[in-house]
Amino acid sequence: MSGVIGVLRGGALQGFAELRATYTWRTWTGGWLLRVLSQVMFFALLGRLLRSAERTQYLAVGNAVALVSIEAAFVIRSMCSERAQGTLPLILASPGSPMPVYLGRGAHWLCTGFLSSAITLAAVPWLLGVPLRPDRLLTVLPMLPVIGLSTYCYGTFMGALALRSPRWQWLVMNVAYLSLLTLSGVNVPLTYWPVPLRVLAQVLPLSHGLSAVRTALHGGPTTAVLGGLGLEVLVGAGWLALAAASGKRLISRGRVNGSVDFG
Repeated sequence: MSGVIGVLRGGALQGFAELRATYTWRTWTGGWLLRVLSQVMFFALLGRLLRSAERTQYLAVGNAVALVSIEAAFVIRSMCSERAQGTLPLILASPGSPMPVYLGRGAHWLCTGFLSSAITLAAVPWLLGVPLRPDRLLTVLPMLPVIGLSTYCYGTFMGALALRSPRWQWLVMNVAYLSLLTLSGVNVPLTYWPVPLRVLAQVLPLSHGLSAVRTALHGGPTTAVLGGLGLEVLVGAGWLALAAASGKRLISRGRVNGSVDFG
């Protein structure tokens, strides 16, 4: 266990080092944060066009919470960078499992995703004149890491798939998070979709967590909130199990046929 924790820590430290090399607080705030604030404002303003305060708040909350999932999905790019940098064969040659490396590798995206989502969730509804109650806003903030972790497990599975064909990594990443934005109740209720897509949404991250957030913001029963979060955890655990199985298969094939190269 101490070895696994050490590997997780090492992967996370590398990820945070890359983050510091890419952003300063000034460039992150004036670049990335400003961009996602504008993105959420764009969708929320559709509610203003409909002259509906309820719809405006619905869109603002959905798209703000979705930011933690979008950034968690960036773990796909972090995983694929191991192959581009030539370190993947060394990871696969080691006697241990590569999963702790992958899980630690993109941990910084969970931190920045939480910040992006929390700041936007507080700011955009207020800017549009449909502010959230401060006490309820504070209640839902601890739910964001749960949603982020669930999506992170999903992203790790998608990253394991993308490692097989790195040229498809951007397509895989875009399909991964756009599927969540489309089907998980961000802009339209789940009941809007036909039954097959509603069933698919039940096994995707974000769906149950976002439902729990909306229930809490509307003062719904605690049992419903906890039930939604519990389902979100189960969904994340399922994707983590799939990621581990997929990663194990990649290792087995790579060791047998030498299909993992240094570039």
